[in-house]
Amino acid sequence: MKEALRSVSSKIAKLVTICASRPRKGSAAALIVSISIRFSAPAFADEGAFYEQCQKFLPIADQFASECLQRARPFGRTFYPSGGSRGERERFSAYFKPLDAPSRFVLGCVLNFKHELSFVGIYYSHKPIDMKDFDRYPIDFVDFDGNVGVDIDGRQLSLIAARQFATSTVPEHLHGISRNCDTAGIEYIHERVPTDPRTHFRYNGSDTMYYNGKEAIPIHINSFFGQHLRPLVYVDSLASVFVDADGVLMLRAFGNEIDPCLHQSRDARNIDNIFFETCAMK
Repeated sequence: MKEALRSVSSKIAKLVTICASRPRKGSAAALIVSISIRFSAPAFADEGAFYEQCQKFLPIADQFASECLQRARPFGRTFYPSGGSRGERERFSAYFKPLDAPSRFVLGCVLNFKHELSFVGIYYSHKPIDMKDFDRYPIDFVDFDGNVGVDIDGRQLSLIAARQFATSTVPEHLHGISRNCDTAGIEYIHERVPTDPRTHFRYNGSDTMYYNGKEAIPIHINSFFGQHLRPLVYVDSLASVFVDADGVLMLRAFGNEIDPCLHQSRDARNIDNIFFETCAMK
């Protein structure tokens, strides 16, 4: 069925190209373009929970952004870079949309100190959650990348800002990275070739190769919450945290370690706490 849909989509796309080169009167060309768009959607929708959620969230992104501006809860703290004595005041606001059912992919936003939209998009939670009680959760942290930590029953849950939305209303958070429901194109998987020229990966369990634009580096990665079979949708700037379209979380071990959980023994009020939280569940 999936291959049939892809085949139909490919054929219709060719018709669109032909129509573009041969102008016609009336609305026939517009009709063909409309059909092509309809058939292109299943190619993403069948590739895991991320794309299923993205197809639901993206059409309401502008509406949600407006809601965010009205309902986001403030968070502030004094941050001391590198443990120094000179503190920097941080002020953000955050909001998450309640879902009908728990999911590892939720819709959220962050506002900057000017109460402007900073990040709107899909967040990854290593625990399925519906965010219906977000207004009750104390906020543990918000950072400049849009990541958010909340306290649930005395335990921190770190939410990774996994995919930015960008529309006529929602500003792009970072230029040059994946947005909306685009494929990330950052790894070799299922005969697909990476489209990201800067960094990409070839996953093979503990023998994964990381290409940093200059050389290939072998890295050790452990998978949590399933087997990595779907394409990656997120990787952090340090190539230490990976999330695929099924919600499988992969963590990188640094140095000579082969297990990223060996030295995760402390709680941290930042996104690095994802290591502690995940390893505590083992």
